Amino acid sequence: MGRNRIVYAAALGFAFLFYCCYYKWFSWYLLVLVLCLPVLSLVCSLPGMLALRLRAAAPRMVPRGKDAALCLELRSPLPWTGCRVWVEVRAFRGALPRQEKLLLQGKETRLPLPTVHCGVVEYTVTKARVYDFLGLFSLPVRGGGRGEVMVCPVPAPLAVLSFSPARPLGYKKSTTGMDAWELRPYVPGDDLRHVHWKLSAKQDDLLVRERLEEKKALPVLLFDPGTNAETTDWVLERLVWASRELLARGIPHEVRWQEGAAGEHRRVEVARERDLQLLVERLVRALPRVQADNSPIRMGNCLRIVRQEEKG
Repeated sequence: MGRNRIVYAAALGFAFLFYCCYYKWFSWYLLVLVLCLPVLSLVCSLPGMLALRLRAAAPRMVPRGKDAALCLELRSPLPWTGCRVWVEVRAFRGALPRQEKLLLQGKETRLPLPTVHCGVVEYTVTKARVYDFLGLFSLPVRGGGRGEVMVCPVPAPLAVLSFSPARPLGYKKSTTGMDAWELRPYVPGDDLRHVHWKLSAKQDDLLVRERLEEKKALPVLLFDPGTNAETTDWVLERLVWASRELLARGIPHEVRWQEGAAGEHRRVEVARERDLQLLVERLVRALPRVQADNSPIRMGNCLRIVRQEEKG
């Protein structure tokens, strides 16, 4: 817009000098025309400028390494000339934001987003302005906003995936089977068929039999991301593959890690594909805070996924 104003100022100065040096009627009309051009341009452009809306959209999730772009779309039922948009892109583990300044002259413009490493890429449309036909005036454009794109790991196979057989750890509550049970006080709504009448008569209070079933130890996957982005990507991809492979074999399992500055222990049980999807999203969002898990676990029933760092 500054260049257009300089050009218009030069044209206006030329018209004024021409009027001062040439006393015919043509110089007067030329000066008046140059003076009225900004007003005419604004009047003709104003309806389209006011009706213009900006829409920013990007895919919610993309695999690592796959091309992804922020789509900036302009919508207006009336003609318009150009729109300048300022976009801030922040990618991966608290990196410094990147400022992008785009001139949109078509209905749709695509801004490539980084997908080199796993993580969350955030984008924000900080400002957008539309110009009149001469590029001398501008108005803010509604729309834009902010959003994020989650760059997810692409499963990569491990050389070996094996676990020891599950071992009994005790019992948990169930609704089937009568091999094992415990007693508890009666709660309104309990089935009267489960009341232990003999012991209830002795205790002078209603006691209900709670059915139990045996539970077994779950295989454990330890998430150990390492110290750099490449190592984290490597480990995440093997973790997803190992978890998906266990699900394909019908084996529920646990994933354990430490999270936060205090190193709080986290564990998630994965019994179906939906659990794995939620876990991957949680881990990708927590990448800046994930640490190695050093909790004591039976190594016979555990697979630690870690990439050894190269020593220089």
